[in-house]
Amino acid sequence: MFIINFKNYEEISAGNSLRLAKAASKIAKKYKTKIIVCPPQHLISEVAKLPVTVFSQHTDISKVGSTTGFVVPELLKKSRVSGSLVNHSEHQDFKSRLLNS
Repeated sequence: MFIINFKNYEEISAGNSLRLAKAASKIAKKYKTKIIVCPPQHLISEVAKLPVTVFSQHTDISKVGSTTGFVVPELLKKSRVSGSLVNHSEHQDFKSRLLNS
């Protein structure tokens, strides 16, 4: 299994995220391996329309409702997102917040 985190580099802006996700999907199919892509939040719903497994780069411990600016797990699931990166280098505090909630 491979996980490709798109980060927030300029190279994945606009249609480039879709091209990268399509390429990952083709390679996964050709080599019969699982490839997960993690596009930036603002592109996640577009990438999730493709035949590729999508994870979010981050998920907050927030509820549906007045939580503007937070990444809500229930809404990710409705957007066909299959999982999330947890405790990666830019959000190491997630695990401690999860354990303390």
